[in-house]
Amino acid sequence: MNMQITQTETSPRALLKLNPGELLIGMYVSELDQPWVNTSFPVGGFHVKKAEQIETLQRICRYVIIDLNQGTRPKKQRKANLTILSNARKKAPFATAINIKRDTYPITSTPKQEIDKVVRLYSSLNAELEQMFSQAREGEGLQLGNLDQSISGAVDSLIRNPSAFIWYLNTDPTRALKTSYCVRAAIWAALLARNV
Repeated sequence: MNMQITQTETSPRALLKLNPGELLIGMYVSELDQPWVNTSFPVGGFHVKKAEQIETLQRICRYVIIDLNQGTRPKKQRKANLTILSNARKKAPFATAINIKRDTYPITSTPKQEIDKVVRLYSSLNAELEQMFSQAREGEGLQLGNLDQSISGAVDSLIRNPSAFIWYLNTDPTRALKTSYCVRAAIWAALLARNV
């Protein structure tokens, strides 16, 4: 059966006629090829949630109409929607594999020795970044001196033992701070750089 999308000016719905065997879980069946009262399905339409529903529709219907705006789209159509992105991916050169060197920086301290420093550094990075944001909003010049010192301290701690920062980032109770995302992203980037 050929897939055919219909869309009218009076109805913004995009409808597609399908063989019941082409149905996927998540699709929205909006019409049947027979009266709803002859079936056990809810009148007016429903989302396909179980394979048994598809099997029942295959037994009782020759075709169904699905609403593309309310449910999963057919695989053929999803592939068509990805053509621009897919073509861009095909033309992009393959990225070279990251070569991880685990022994570039030897671990020289334990997480227990680093954790107090990590908590202090993380808090000061957030506070200093928040202060910089405030200065920028008020049109003042940025003072990077304190931030440079905290960044250097964080990098030194990461080099000595990355486990303390990893543990703290995964258990950080202050994620709601406005600056947390920026600080966390910078620390994860430095953790990655440590092993490359």
